[in-house]
Amino acid sequence: MTTMTRRRFVQYGVGTGAALALPWAARPRVASAAAGGKLTKYLERVPLPGAGIVVATPTPSGSNQYLFTQRQIARRLHPQLPPTPLWAYDDGSGLGGQAGSFGMAVVAQSGTPLEVRFKHELPATYPAWLPVDTRLTPRGREVRLMTHLHGGFVAADSDGNPAVTPNGFGPGETQTVFYTNQKPQMPASLLWFHDHGLGATRLNVFAGLAAAYILRDEHDTGTDLDRRVLRRRDARQRQGLAVSRGRAAHVPTPDPERLQRILSLDISGPSLWQIGAEGGMWDTPVPVQQLVLAPAERADVLVDFRKFPGARLMMKNHNPKKPVSTPAPSLEQVMQIRVGTMISQPGPHAIPAILPGRKADLPHPVRTRYITLNEIDVDEPTWFLNLNGVHFDEGPVTERPQVGTVEDWVYVNLTADTHPMHTHLVTFQVVGRTPFDAKAYEEANEGPHGVPGGIDPTPFATGAVSAEALSITMPADPSLPEPVHEQECFLIGAVHAGDPEEGMPVLQPLRELAKPLADISQPMPFAFVQSAFDGFFPRGQLHAYWKSAYLAELTDDVIEIVARRSAQRPTGLTFVDVYPMGGAVNRIGSDETAFGERSAPWMVSVNGNWTEGADDEANVAWVREVWSELDKLGIGSTYLNFTGAEDATSPSIHHAFGRNLERLAEIKAVYDPDNLFRRNNNITPASR
Repeated sequence: MTTMTRRRFVQYGVGTGAALALPWAARPRVASAAAGGKLTKYLERVPLPGAGIVVATPTPSGSNQYLFTQRQIARRLHPQLPPTPLWAYDDGSGLGGQAGSFGMAVVAQSGTPLEVRFKHELPATYPAWLPVDTRLTPRGREVRLMTHLHGGFVAADSDGNPAVTPNGFGPGETQTVFYTNQKPQMPASLLWFHDHGLGATRLNVFAGLAAAYILRDEHDTGTDLDRRVLRRRDARQRQGLAVSRGRAAHVPTPDPERLQRILSLDISGPSLWQIGAEGGMWDTPVPVQQLVLAPAERADVLVDFRKFPGARLMMKNHNPKKPVSTPAPSLEQVMQIRVGTMISQPGPHAIPAILPGRKADLPHPVRTRYITLNEIDVDEPTWFLNLNGVHFDEGPVTERPQVGTVEDWVYVNLTADTHPMHTHLVTFQVVGRTPFDAKAYEEANEGPHGVPGGIDPTPFATGAVSAEALSITMPADPSLPEPVHEQECFLIGAVHAGDPEEGMPVLQPLRELAKPLADISQPMPFAFVQSAFDGFFPRGQLHAYWKSAYLAELTDDVIEIVARRSAQRPTGLTFVDVYPMGGAVNRIGSDETAFGERSAPWMVSVNGNWTEGADDEANVAWVREVWSELDKLGIGSTYLNFTGAEDATSPSIHHAFGRNLERLAEIKAVYDPDNLFRRNNNITPASR
């Protein structure tokens, strides 16, 4: 039986590249190139459908039927290298026009289904240069194949599903699938199909069993703007977000006065507008400076070359910054773009304001699921990965979402690498990323095969971000951006305490919730953060009365109260504030400090602020009214700084101290037996 450790797994990734490109690596010239010898760059144009990428031809029996033979071919991956053996999908053409390892494309129409057959004519067993882990494959070193349309809306028996066909298909056998191309689930987009054999997907895809599946529809016919289909590969890459080495190519020369469209599998470059991703076209263009894409992610972008006639531009790739983790080395130069000087094909000159694509419109989830990614016995021969602490073929089905419902799935990554996640049948919307203390989470919940699913990691969030949300009339304070002065605003404030390079990506989802009137997100000294809202509370000019309540959950009822009461605020500087708690607060025991309440994940405060003493009674009454509504939905405890003046002896104050109250009373009896310090949330000294 062949097994491998995680370290050998990564090392095989490096070695396999030379073996795949150069299986006779003993030749000195070849070995030198593979080991870093110089190859002349930018000798060939990047392959396009019909020019380096074969556009699949249907079978004679029908325009919506395809037959692919999975067989071995040989191609030069660079003019200065000898032919490389590759595994390929052959549509019957012989693939004479295929330039590289990713050289086949099916062009389909949204709404028109296809029947596709895949016939296995590859070797019966894996060659020595493909490092098979026979613990994972159904029949050892036998080559068992099964094709999956990545992003397709299909039935289970057409999905390349190892739960349906665990042994896959052997030599001489044919897999038949039905691709629905159903609307609206499958709009115009760049999908891809690839081998999905149990335990050997990475090997079969790397060997070449991957191809494009380009969907068109009435909004996106593929003829309005140029498309470039790019795929970069690197034998060294196995996990993470690093990109890869491929054909040293240059893009066909773009017109200098025309917006160029690039439909990519993996691209990074400056001055872009992203107009779509693997789920299809978006509803509006988004300007970006760079893209961070994981393996199999796609981006549909517009590039404006009008400022660069005659220029030679470089598309570059850099390893992504923290918190992304990747074992792959950096690959700086990807492609050279040679901008033309003559207009040969006039086209659009402006970025469209709207697009005919889809925007995620998801109601409140009916359920949240917690899916753990475990890595067991690292650097041991028994090393393996799993989800939810269970091997793939063990135990019952655990996740059974209902058709038509919306759920939140939280992937809890306990491994050392960044993992792109892909679910079959549905397209999901990423709504956030939260750093957490993986070691503490594991120690608290670990089972024999890692942490089981279903365990909320929120109490182990690292607490690097604190946040609040409120509606308020912004004061005309010089520290605030002028466009918001005296404006009724919904304010989201968040602080990441730590490395700015880590903090900005963490805060990015908040910045993208809506187009803000002002965005002051930037690295700033902590002292500035502490004083940033001083303009809201001018010293000596305000009357104030604040009350708070801790909540076990931010329910729809709570949100309704906050929204309704925020619209009824008696003054511009009065507000209802919502704070997510958790993180570092939760990780300290309730009896380790005087701060007793550490379990609640949410806090809401009702903050009354006004300028005239004659308005005291009305404003205090309003705060108490609102607090009374919210407290009924809370846990019966309060934040000690926001209590209301009359609450010093109320049960909620005692609840906030929790089990610490008796111990604090004893300390008070020793150091302040006469209760001199009593103008506070008072603790009466214990009797002696």
